[in-house]
Amino acid sequence: MKKKACIVFIFSILVMYLAMLWLSISNREATALPKAVDEQIVLVQDGELISDGQRTKIALPDYFDVTGETQLQFTLNYAFSGRTTPSLILQANHTFMTIFLDGEVLYHVEPQTYSLGNYFTHIPLPQKVNDGHLEIRVTVPASGLTHVSMPELIIANEAVFLKQQLLRDIPALVLNTLILLSGLILLGLSLMARKGIDLYKMLLRGFLAINCGLYFMCESYSIVYLASNARIVYLVDMLSFAMVGPPLLALFGWELEDWRGKLLRLIAGVGATVAIAELAISLLSGIELRRLLPMTQAVQIAGILAVITCLVYGLIRKKSNRGLYFGGLIALTGAIDLTLFLCEVGENNVFFLKIGILSYLLYQMYQFVRLLMRHSAEAVRESYYKTLALQDPLSHCYSRAAFELDKNAWCGETVRTAFFMDLNNLKATNDLYGHGAGDQLIHAFGDVLNRVFLSVGKCYRVGGDEFWVFCDGLPSGKADEMVRALEQATEAYNYDSSLPATLSYAIGVCDTSETQSDLNRTIELADARMYENKRTIKQLSPVS
Repeated sequence: MKKKACIVFIFSILVMYLAMLWLSISNREATALPKAVDEQIVLVQDGELISDGQRTKIALPDYFDVTGETQLQFTLNYAFSGRTTPSLILQANHTFMTIFLDGEVLYHVEPQTYSLGNYFTHIPLPQKVNDGHLEIRVTVPASGLTHVSMPELIIANEAVFLKQQLLRDIPALVLNTLILLSGLILLGLSLMARKGIDLYKMLLRGFLAINCGLYFMCESYSIVYLASNARIVYLVDMLSFAMVGPPLLALFGWELEDWRGKLLRLIAGVGATVAIAELAISLLSGIELRRLLPMTQAVQIAGILAVITCLVYGLIRKKSNRGLYFGGLIALTGAIDLTLFLCEVGENNVFFLKIGILSYLLYQMYQFVRLLMRHSAEAVRESYYKTLALQDPLSHCYSRAAFELDKNAWCGETVRTAFFMDLNNLKATNDLYGHGAGDQLIHAFGDVLNRVFLSVGKCYRVGGDEFWVFCDGLPSGKADEMVRALEQATEAYNYDSSLPATLSYAIGVCDTSETQSDLNRTIELADARMYENKRTIKQLSPVS
């Protein structure tokens, strides 16, 4: 039942997530993707022609230094002609700017406590057949930042730009989606985990995956471009970045029992504390959150060095751990991305890191499925052993152990009728025809008892040839009726049976109403009457 609930939960989340993603894209006017037929964009900067095509990226310095209240200003002369209205698309970071068109304010960003981080702004521009004057002023307040990236300015049809951006981001978006889905699956699997350490580990893995997915999504230009609130994206970006390391280190440390596990868990605790402290300081003092990130970066570097140290120590001491191998893989993929970023190769500087983290999450899911299968196999074995202990495999009646359990649970006020039976001629059958014939006799009598007493009581095999049946609340005369029904079923079996031995038994019956509800006394009387019946049968037959 839990498996089905988990599958339904994961499928529902997947459908909901895809639906939300589709709605967020389809509801934007830009996704209509009109064709820019005969589109011409002409831009002139400082008297020089810089573009006459459908898409223009304005060449500006990547960074400029800030000294106190700094302002950068540049102007563009532009002319547009075509069927669609182009937009000025800004990708900015840490910048507050005002854009003027022919002397009037076209766009303005107010300085706020938190910068917008990486964000896109798309500003519709009117078509101008004649030259227009576009003036952009970028102002950076004295907030402690000393090295500020310039905004990237692109003038293009917004729908065409969005389509191109989505196509470039497809590999990154696929990986981000897989990481998010793996987090949802891990959280769903945690519903199937047993209480205790397995549950906590699975919840932590799910949190790690969702946190990583959110961080990588916030770093994707397409998601940032589609986001309606860049400030929320920025805050989620900063917080999820700070919380990538602690759960990862905690999971690595959880799998180690020596000093390596203690070290990794210690750094994970420090990292979580630093992340919470950074958020509190930023909210209480108004300090730019990005300025506090060096503390998180220092903890992350310490964590990477600790993982590498633990991995090398394990290889030297031959104390291998697969979790640490994945830690080494994540460190390696991070190093590759860092090298590509420093060499300015490609736009996505965390692509290989995503692959490393996704590989680790898939490994964790595989490990949990293996653990779940082992627990299921143990549960099946436990149920089988319990069945063996409580049910006699030969007669299919309950065992003596089952009777003792039932006896302890029975209430003394309930009227019970005890039927005690002892097979006749079992020893002689074993001697004459072998123990196989004797086992067939026991099996046959168990079947007869279960058929007769199935609806009114429970049958027990308490010894080699001894069978007990207890019935609750039989009405007056019903016990005699059950004795006759057993006789008739035995005669019918003997008539149809091909066994060399005849099925017969001695029986004794007693009701708790005869012993003032004393169950032990009832058992004694039923046993005594059964042996009395057996002596009678012996007197009539020379074989016993």
